[in-house]
Amino acid sequence: MPDEILRERRRAQEQQELLIAELNHRVRNILNLIRSLVSQSQDDAQSVASFAAIIGGRISALASAHDNITRENWAPAPLSALFETELAAYIAAKPERFTFNGDEVLIKPEAYPVLALVVHELVTNSAKYGCLCDGHGCLKVSVMQTRSGDLKIKWRESGGPPVKAPQRRGFGSKIIERSIPFELKGEAELRFKLTGLEGDFMIPARYIEPVSRDNSATTEAASTALMAAAKERGNAGLPDTDHLPSHVLVVEDSMIIALDTEENLKRLGVKSVKIESNVAGALKAITERQPDFAIVDYNLGPESSSPVAHELNARGVRFALATGYSEVAGQFHELGACALIRKPYGRDEIQNVLAA
Repeated sequence: MPDEILRERRRAQEQQELLIAELNHRVRNILNLIRSLVSQSQDDAQSVASFAAIIGGRISALASAHDNITRENWAPAPLSALFETELAAYIAAKPERFTFNGDEVLIKPEAYPVLALVVHELVTNSAKYGCLCDGHGCLKVSVMQTRSGDLKIKWRESGGPPVKAPQRRGFGSKIIERSIPFELKGEAELRFKLTGLEGDFMIPARYIEPVSRDNSATTEAASTALMAAAKERGNAGLPDTDHLPSHVLVVEDSMIIALDTEENLKRLGVKSVKIESNVAGALKAITERQPDFAIVDYNLGPESSSPVAHELNARGVRFALATGYSEVAGQFHELGACALIRKPYGRDEIQNVLAA
């Protein structure tokens, strides 16, 4: 019996070491990817502000992709969710501007971030120069699986301003045209037609899974949730400066995130911001000067911010809950938060919360 217990402990330890090694590998890959995005994005920016916006958008695209594939424990995620997430801010008011044709498919986790960046760059380009830069253009995405199981994706823009081929290929264009062939060994082709941009992409069959009966309900629920979020973001608009909170409490244990949140709040017009990193400091700050609004990180190192949430609720202070944990998403209503901010977040996400 003791030998069996020892063997079981040894197997558990080996499994833990494997998991730690895999996690370390993924974290290093993500950090290296972000570092490369920062380095390669500098030529696309005309100012420091535009550089921050470009980087922020690309990191947000990766974060959304990560949320989708980890929602079901690192499982394949629906292709349509990529488009709905990226298009949320542009089609919420007029959903008829976007059409998704074809059967839903699931994209495996190793390919999902690659596609997320490609879709993000396509949407960003369309919002700047294509069919989404005004209120009249339309976007149609069609998907079809071939007999061999490969997935063909057709991107068609129409109704926007006349299209001209760019004189130079920026980093965004390279992501669109080279990521799928390079990383997935698929195909990508862009055609800059006068009537609208056209794109044809092929994803090899090994990265594709059909939607079975078992996961179709989950896929539909995820799609419904994404579209609801799109509508909420689209209706948020700009915060009314006459109704901005004058004093905001930020409870966050990462100094860099806290300082960035403070800076973004002040740029949006908030006059006073108080930063605290733990429960005791936050409760003291609330007693000394009650905030008009608060942004509260759910996990503060070894402690939970639940006591802060309860105190804010007792005083009738509205607050948003910030978290990087997907399982917290279903709890924010129970804690009394008026909104959930998923990490990583920036100025746009804060603006949407203040405007809601």
